[in-house]
Amino acid sequence: MKLYEAMQLKEKEMICFVGAGGKTGLMQRLFGECAQQGRRVLVTTSTKMYRSQLTECCRLILEEDEERLRKKLIDASAGEMFLAAGKGLTAGDKVIGLSREFIDRLYISGLFDYILVEADGAKGRALKAPASFEPQAPERATCALVVAGIDVLGRPLTEEYVHRCPIAAQLSEQEPGTPITAATMLSIFRYYRLILNQLSAEMRISAVLNKADGEDAKQRAEEVARVLLPEMGRALITSTLLEEPVWEAEL
Repeated sequence: MKLYEAMQLKEKEMICFVGAGGKTGLMQRLFGECAQQGRRVLVTTSTKMYRSQLTECCRLILEEDEERLRKKLIDASAGEMFLAAGKGLTAGDKVIGLSREFIDRLYISGLFDYILVEADGAKGRALKAPASFEPQAPERATCALVVAGIDVLGRPLTEEYVHRCPIAAQLSEQEPGTPITAATMLSIFRYYRLILNQLSAEMRISAVLNKADGEDAKQRAEEVARVLLPEMGRALITSTLLEEPVWEAEL
């Protein structure tokens, strides 16, 4: 199944990608699917992303001044349906993200049908517990994909595998170094949902078990999904290695 289909996207959406374990790859796949639908799409971040991760999607426009950036996007969108945007570059070639307020204004303007926002950083880990100031999701976001890599299941609860491990340990009420279980992952998904619902009670939130790259990983993801579903209500099992990245979508 296509990610676009599994998410049941409407005519106009702002989709945020938070958590860990393959957010960028999923965002790039959804961008391609939205583009195939002939939609006007903006790809951006409210944190930081490597420039190549955005330029793989489409042309990147950088401008620190938000009013000038808005005008540049308006001019560019007259001839291009797919654009990426940021405020500038760090010394490490990362794109500096847009403010959440500015992304909200772009959404309200109707310039794009879909705005895809990477709204969290995880330092390449497979699982993340958010700090008090995270995720950086705009208030107007209509959907959020909370992502975790299923490959973290059974690994020790340490910083090697989990970004902000002390917070994850507190949320799951388990000792650092003990194995990560479905209950561990549920505690983190639950916390993300609480934070996101404080931004908007109407935001549609899906738990995503990513990196289900083979039958064994898919079975492990199904076991975790059964634990998540009674509370989360919706879970996607995904692999960006597949032509159609959604193995299963559970309601």
